[in-house]
Amino acid sequence: MVVPREDLYALLQVAPDASQDEIGAAYARLRELYSAERLQSGPSEFQELAARRREELQTAYVVLNDPQRRAEYDARHRPASVAAPLDYRPLPPANRRERPSPSIPLPAVGGSTRDRVRRGRRSLVTPLMVSGTVLAVLLVVVLTNIHTSSGPGALATPPIPNLQLPYDAGQLRDAGARAKQANDAQAWATYGDMLYDNMEQMRERAPTAPQYLGQLPQWLDATQAYSRALELGAGPATRADLALTLFYYGVGSNDKAYTERSVVEAQRALKAGPDDPRVLLNYGLILAGLNPPRETDALVAWRHLISVAPQSPEAGRARDLVAVYGS
Repeated sequence: MVVPREDLYALLQVAPDASQDEIGAAYARLRELYSAERLQSGPSEFQELAARRREELQTAYVVLNDPQRRAEYDARHRPASVAAPLDYRPLPPANRRERPSPSIPLPAVGGSTRDRVRRGRRSLVTPLMVSGTVLAVLLVVVLTNIHTSSGPGALATPPIPNLQLPYDAGQLRDAGARAKQANDAQAWATYGDMLYDNMEQMRERAPTAPQYLGQLPQWLDATQAYSRALELGAGPATRADLALTLFYYGVGSNDKAYTERSVVEAQRALKAGPDDPRVLLNYGLILAGLNPPRETDALVAWRHLISVAPQSPEAGRARDLVAVYGS
């Protein structure tokens, strides 16, 4: 049995006074989130992380679902563990200048060419880390459709008001099919960008909303697409995008393994493209969003970006960030 490294309530994303029905529902949701079936076509390192997480979730459920074991756990651990919740500092709004263009140009979607500036990544406001002590049961939501899960403790998930995603389910399905058929770096990176844009739109609007949190597996779908693009020859900017998707998934799911992995991938991207504007921008954003934040290192990356690519859209975003963090 794998012993979880974190508080069991935070691991299951339930409050310390959660009922057994709520604990059961949370466990079922998270098991689905990390199911082997979802990641069977993904990179081996993701599968290994998910397998470990499933074992940790099972351990937490076994303890918290048994009244006697739960009481013993509370007596031993709760007073110390509730004292240090995670806290990810927010970044200032990107004002549509976070990621103006991908490393690989987008093909036409649905028969029309989309303006790359218009569909650029809109903001990188790193969300506050959602502590498990304040989350109730979260449900799986499929794109913009709102589902009511069956089973104990299930609640209807309210939609984010006035949310319009860049891509609908049909467009995503078609892009995924094109990527599998073409099986080249451009198609897979394009599919990853589309998944990213949808998730980033929700994360920017409401990073703690059940609709966004229920869609967190979409980040993993994006990481798989970017990973495939890298296998087929995509450049360091795509790896920087992979790093950012790992980071946002780790933040949203309260899984440090993914945030740690994001730093590793960002460093690999930096080694391969030390002067690439998007690599430098994303690397700094990840560093600034860590807990504790590495603001000094982030400022070094952003200032280097401004010096090597002063006319790039990423440089404009970097100047905003330096003004906030360098003052």
